[in-house]
Amino acid sequence: MGRGALHLVSAKDFDPEGDGQEDPANVGLAIDGNATTGWQTEQYQAPATHFGGGKDGVGLYVTLSGAADVSTVEVDTAETGWSARIYVADQPAAALDGWGTPAATGTNLGIRAVLHLDPARHGTVVLVWLTQLPESGRLTVNELRVRS
Repeated sequence: MGRGALHLVSAKDFDPEGDGQEDPANVGLAIDGNATTGWQTEQYQAPATHFGGGKDGVGLYVTLSGAADVSTVEVDTAETGWSARIYVADQPAAALDGWGTPAATGTNLGIRAVLHLDPARHGTVVLVWLTQLPESGRLTVNELRVRS
C-alpha cells in the first residue's frame, strides 16, 4: 500500500444544512501548501461545538487530479478538540447522504490529524465533514493532504 501524496486540483466548502456556503473565498487556502494560511468555518455560538445546534456539521471537499485509492487523509488545523468523518466518492453530492458511508472517523483530534481509511476507498473527491468544533466554535484548516 502506497503513501504517495495525491494531487489536489480544487477545494470547495460544503454546507448543505446551512446557507450553502462556509467561507468559500478562502477554501483554496486549505490546499495551497502554505501552513500559515487556512480556511475557517464560520463562528458558531452556543452550543458552539455543535454548530449552534442548527446543523449536524459543515466541511470541505477536495477533487483529485484523477480517480485513486485513498488510504490516508491528513488535516493540519489551528485548534484541537474537533471531530470529523471522511468520505470518498466518484463525484460530489449536494447532500451528505449522497456521499455514502464514512470511510474514516476521528474524534477529539489535534492540530495534526491523520485519518486512516481501512480499507482504502477509490474515488475522485474526498470530503472532510466536521461533526464537532473546538470550544472556540470555529475551526481553521491550514492544510489538507490526501495520500494513496
